[in-house]
Amino acid sequence: MRLPERSVVIVTDAECSSALSCIRTLGRSGYHVFAVGSDLAPAASVSRYVKKYFQTASPWSDGIRFLQQLNQIRDQVSADFIL
Repeated sequence: MRLPERSVVIVTDAECSSALSCIRTLGRSGYHVFAVGSDLAPAASVSRYVKKYFQTASPWSDGIRFLQQLNQIRDQVSADFIL
């Protein structure tokens, strides 16, 4: 089953190097990718495939705030998937 090219994906943990690989693969496949992370400007945030980067609270130190922010971002970008 092929997903529509307009599918929107939020990739969390943008500060991890593996997030950059995911973002590139998804972007090349036609997904609209938004990145989320707790760092100011991780490498994944400047990928040409990232529509926008959102800085959030750390899920490790403030999990409840992170989830609240992630829900707001999901609603704002009308995300189909969260990775």
